Amino acid sequence: MAPKKGQSQEEKIAALYKWFQSSHEFYTLKEIEQKGSKACKISSMQIKEFVASLVNDGLVQQEKCGTTNLYWSFKYSEHKSKQDKIDRLKKEVALKEETKRNLQDQVAKLMADTSVATFPEREAELERLHKLKLQMTCLQEKLKIFKDVNKIESIKQSIEFLNESTEGILYYLMKKTGIDQRQIRKEFDIPLDLEDPPTLSTLSTLSSRAR
Repeated sequence: MAPKKGQSQEEKIAALYKWFQSSHEFYTLKEIEQKGSKACKISSMQIKEFVASLVNDGLVQQEKCGTTNLYWSFKYSEHKSKQDKIDRLKKEVALKEETKRNLQDQVAKLMADTSVATFPEREAELERLHKLKLQMTCLQEKLKIFKDVNKIESIKQSIEFLNESTEGILYYLMKKTGIDQRQIRKEFDIPLDLEDPPTLSTLSTLSSRAR
């Protein structure tokens, strides 16, 4: 017949915990080593280690009385420990929920601060920019096919004015909305470098060759 297997460390700790709850008394460490070791069939040399483990797990309470430490564990203690943990976790959840709401409010405020409604003039300026772009395109097309050199200078000045106006509006929108100029240019298909009108000498040369 195989020899009876001894208790594992977990079984010994469980037996000691059960003994604490069955007694409903306060003990010094010396009393636990005497009574607990005998009741649970545990070596008195292991008692101190097991008691410390139960205290660390919150299953056994420890309180210093004068120069002596007292230990106890009542049946309701485990329930109270679990309830305290639940209450603590509920408070943590409530705190995190409040933090989440505050962050959501901050995000909503940031989005509102950069919305079109906050800058009502932005929509009008974008519309103006769109119209200027159309005018600029139209003038550039006329410039390409214009044959009368005497009128080129006037058209050139108009294009330069439109280019400057476009750059000014782009800068205004960037300052007001915080949107990068590159993004605005991309949205309205405006090149990064606006095309300069050709010089009169160039047009004269092209016109002569065409003749």
